[in-house]
Amino acid sequence: MYQTLYEAAIEKDADIVCCGYVINYPNGQTSCSIYDNPNFFNPIVFNISPLTGGVWNKLVRRSIIVDQEICFPSDTNWGEDFCVTIECLLSANHIECINDCLYHYRQNNLSTTHNLSVSKCMELVNVGAHVEQFLEKTNKRLEYEFQLNYLKFQLKAPLLMFPECRSISLWNDFYKEAHKDVFRYECSLYLRITAW
Repeated sequence: MYQTLYEAAIEKDADIVCCGYVINYPNGQTSCSIYDNPNFFNPIVFNISPLTGGVWNKLVRRSIIVDQEICFPSDTNWGEDFCVTIECLLSANHIECINDCLYHYRQNNLSTTHNLSVSKCMELVNVGAHVEQFLEKTNKRLEYEFQLNYLKFQLKAPLLMFPECRSISLWNDFYKEAHKDVFRYECSLYLRITAW
């Protein structure tokens, strides 16, 4: 996988090269997620899906990470890769997407992403603060305000959607600015109506 990404980066002089991935489920079933649009990151949308937010399906030019001092946040263990990925994407001049599933993402029902709690949801809320700080540091806050609010909406959505971490009071307390565009976000009608 990394050889393919590296060769594409060299050939295209890309700052970041991404590939699709196969999800391997415990029951033996699989599904593939690919970049079916060559302009997937034009514009950059702050979507927490693995195609955008995962670090494991991307190869990044080292100078981007060093020059921007990009690192994993120390105060979160869930969603931390989105912080790194979005900062790299926002710092890149040229992003290439390979339309192949080269990475295998094995699902584990005991993993953090399958075991929600209020404390884990609060770690997700921290992700929004980290991205907001980066946007302010790089003077991109106004340019990406809608996308930032969309991200905040996604990060707090589990507080509405999942019984094991549902908290209407926390939903109301965090990122109120994300509510104003609820019907413009790319999400299910159920979530839009519930949030409204």
